[in-house]
Amino acid sequence: MIPILKTESDDTSTHDGLLPLGIYDVDPYRPTYSNLGTEVRERYLNSATRAPHDGGVAFAESAFPSLSNEIETFLGVTPLRRLGRWKGIPQNCQLEKALYIPLINIINTIIDYFKIPSRRSLITSQVYLPHGDNLNRKYRNRQTKLRKLEEESHKVIKSFPDIMTQAKGPGRSCFPSEDYHDEASYADCASPIEVKLDENRAYDDHLKQVAAYAQQSFIQQENRRHVYSAVVTQTTIQLFQFNRTKVVRSDRINFHERPKVFVQLILGLVSSDESVLGFDTSIFYEGSGADRARKIRLLIDQPSGKLDYRYVKIVQNRWATFAITGRGTTCWSVVVKKTRKARLVKDYWMGKGGTPEWEFLLKVQEHSVPGVVQMISYEMFGTALTDDSFRGVFFSDEDLELDRTWCRITFEHYGPPLESAPSILFLLCAFRDAVLGHWGLWKIGILHRDVSLNNVLLGWEFSRDGNCGVLIDLDHAIWIHEAPTNVNGPRIGTQAYQSIKVLLGEGYPHDYLDDLESFAYLLAWICGCLDGPENPLPETPKILEECRQENPEDCGHAKLTLVSAFDWILLPNVSDKWGQPVKSLLQNLMAFVEENFTHDRRRQYQGDAKTVAELHPNAGEKYAQFVSYINAAIDEVAEEEIAKNKQDSTFNSVTNVGPGPTSQQSAPTAESLAGDHSGILSSPRLGTQEPQTTNAVASPVVLGPSRSAEAFLGKETREKRRSLPEHNPAAEAQPATSKRRRLSSASPPSPTSLVVANLGSEQTDVQS
Repeated sequence: MIPILKTESDDTSTHDGLLPLGIYDVDPYRPTYSNLGTEVRERYLNSATRAPHDGGVAFAESAFPSLSNEIETFLGVTPLRRLGRWKGIPQNCQLEKALYIPLINIINTIIDYFKIPSRRSLITSQVYLPHGDNLNRKYRNRQTKLRKLEEESHKVIKSFPDIMTQAKGPGRSCFPSEDYHDEASYADCASPIEVKLDENRAYDDHLKQVAAYAQQSFIQQENRRHVYSAVVTQTTIQLFQFNRTKVVRSDRINFHERPKVFVQLILGLVSSDESVLGFDTSIFYEGSGADRARKIRLLIDQPSGKLDYRYVKIVQNRWATFAITGRGTTCWSVVVKKTRKARLVKDYWMGKGGTPEWEFLLKVQEHSVPGVVQMISYEMFGTALTDDSFRGVFFSDEDLELDRTWCRITFEHYGPPLESAPSILFLLCAFRDAVLGHWGLWKIGILHRDVSLNNVLLGWEFSRDGNCGVLIDLDHAIWIHEAPTNVNGPRIGTQAYQSIKVLLGEGYPHDYLDDLESFAYLLAWICGCLDGPENPLPETPKILEECRQENPEDCGHAKLTLVSAFDWILLPNVSDKWGQPVKSLLQNLMAFVEENFTHDRRRQYQGDAKTVAELHPNAGEKYAQFVSYINAAIDEVAEEEIAKNKQDSTFNSVTNVGPGPTSQQSAPTAESLAGDHSGILSSPRLGTQEPQTTNAVASPVVLGPSRSAEAFLGKETREKRRSLPEHNPAAEAQPATSKRRRLSSASPPSPTSLVVANLGSEQTDVQS
């Protein structure tokens, strides 16, 4: 019997088009595959299919292991060959669907003969295959319009491969299911196949079509290193391999005249060897039924303090990109069985010419920089274009220059992105510590260059000064003593947060002021898109949408408008739930950006400085100024919390955020990450009048002794409060004036003394 899946009805409301990539896995304001819009989706596919490499016949012959003798035997006994043709394939075919059943017959006959019980070929030309997105599920559930956009995405770019090889994985396997499902999905797809007619085989259109299938395979099979696909007509077969560097294609091969090559290609597309299909087999599913779990082989820290390889359980997928070419970053939350400690694993493809991220992280380890991600171990493997499947295929020097190396880094575990902070006080403290972490990197000779919402996480170790917020992802970082100052390199970073200078290509190198500007946009995005902590608005303000448009120059001019007219163009959209201290902070940060872009920058780049470090010998003053505005807002918010809780000076809050005594706490454990994923990585609320009871999932995480809101105040403010004869918190917590606090020659707002003292006094010599 030929397995043909039934056609789904037009009503797709029951389908969940999103895979569980985690509760706090992505920037909710970043476009997802579903809501990108037609032009942007086309751009993603165009970038993946640009300048495909012609592997010729050699690629088709070398892509998969050869079974020459077995194939010869099969061709000698199969009834599917007759008079030099494959039986059932019509010579004069008028409809594509007339080829489906004959091709399915041939493929399944090959599967049966070569005894591959874990694969079967299905007709899926009219089957709804749900898209997997990076959309944060928490935000999707509150924005129903995105559900409709997800459904509409299939009408724009077809996602129904004509034929799909469905896989099951009993025992240890890269596929999640032990048995076949009635409904097909990309998670179970070994290889998608597109069927066309000879007269309709427009190459560019077909390439984009199979690229859409490969894209979904990468998204829903996060440990996929490359994806094979094929376009088959009544006469020819053409093989494609999509990897993180580029697309490699074979010649069109007449499979009637070359049946041996055809059978070899089909055996590769349905291979039971998952590494042949392009999977990273160090990540796999194991067990059966309710005990089936996903594991990963890691170089991990042991109780003895040594590093050793172990199989570690994956408890959550934190992030997976939807671009085909590029870094292909995927992040996992794992738990080490013996120590019960949680770790974060990052897999990505590193481009040539840059410094590996782990080199920067070793420097961070050496100097114990707070507010920056801490590395446990790193591993490096082969490149995308040196795979055995390319034997006999010639790559030019230009191709190899674009090649990428696969890397895996294991980190300490941290919380969700910054916008998930459950209170304003927590968010501001985390924001400040991330900025100070950036300053700490600068002091040891590193410039981050990719400040964005996904790269600032809430810290787990609340008891340690400077780790309430953590800056991650140093993949685009540079050594500031080696960076040239006389060239305008490629635009680095996430466009929504890139600085005006970077977007407009001003001819100056990326420096720390660009990153401080990115921090300002980060906070503007959070406050402009959320109605207070953890409460997203249904619409993104128009000016912010314009700040992430495709054209960099248009985006840069939109940000010029945002900065110069902030009080009129975005501030009215900021919810009153954020409070006047946060609104004033946004005004100050935008004024900081405006002044440094229009005045200081031109003078900074004059003279004979040859490196970024030499251009900015007094960077600490700018960091101190920037942080002072954040500290002023923290002081005001903390004062308001004191006023609200004057009857209970020990009200419960997340403890040890910001300056204050340290205390011991445990790292996140298996229990804090397992169970109901709706509670994963959640944090207790700040500033609640009643003690916040954490759920059973998070209970093993010890946060230390409770502290009052006064503990969040700066030293100078606390001393001032104690000197008052009659302390009236309610009077002190009155909202500040709404007038914008413009920067001037006058001194900035009084800073929190502890932090700024450190910034102002530490002019450490930078060693790269």
